[in-house]
Amino acid sequence: NFSELFDCSVVGVECENGETWPKIICEVIEGANVAELREKVTRFLAEKNISKLASITFDMKPHFYGVTGKVLKRLLREEA
Repeated sequence: NFSELFDCSVVGVECENGETWPKIICEVIEGANVAELREKVTRFLAEKNISKLASITFDMKPHFYGVTGKVLKRLLREEA
């Protein structure tokens, strides 16, 4: 349980070596301790044997919402 997260999006991005790795974008709630949250998420991913990541970001601002209220994954990939 990550109560400090408001939303989380995962997109695949192509890395320099040609492989596609996940990019995780976490939108955190106001007042969240990002350093502690990063540690908790990193530990969770390690427990699930998920070690290959293009990036993981934690931010308090919303990311590229469309008219339906959904995150536009296409724009998140382009931001990589």
